[in-house]
Amino acid sequence: MVDIVVIQRLVEVFLIRLKMLVARGEGKMFKIKDKINKKDVGLAKDFFEKLKNSCGYENHCFDDYVNTLDEKYLAEWKDARILRSDLMDECFKIFNVKPKDESWCKMKHICLVAMGCQEDGVRLIEDKLVDSIKVFALAHRKCYVIFLGLLEINEKNAHVGSSA
Repeated sequence: MVDIVVIQRLVEVFLIRLKMLVARGEGKMFKIKDKINKKDVGLAKDFFEKLKNSCGYENHCFDDYVNTLDEKYLAEWKDARILRSDLMDECFKIFNVKPKDESWCKMKHICLVAMGCQEDGVRLIEDKLVDSIKVFALAHRKCYVIFLGLLEINEKNAHVGSSA
């Protein structure tokens, strides 16, 4: 069995290298034959944030229905799910990844976990619960690394770029 400390250290090293890549090239567009690089870390980060928020929006639509049982919220919830699904499909398409096994669903759930960590962490700022906030921040970071892995972005093929 792999020691959790070893895994954490590997994640830390990967993130440090990833951060160095981002720091050196944020805002630059890397192109290959006039196409956005398929392993563009900046674009992946944009998708991570977009998908986190689309998952959050879908959850709020669900909550509206649960809280009211008003059927008008069913259509909103369905539309939110379609929006999120379309964005996820586009993400895999742009990164030229064909989801394997449960990768598509894993992406949705890892974005939900990350959004939950972000929302819970910000709630704790007022109470100055820094140790708990750090736990959420580290979990969020792990979610992002998993997200990159689902897009088949790794230390060897990651490129920094921006679609902006």
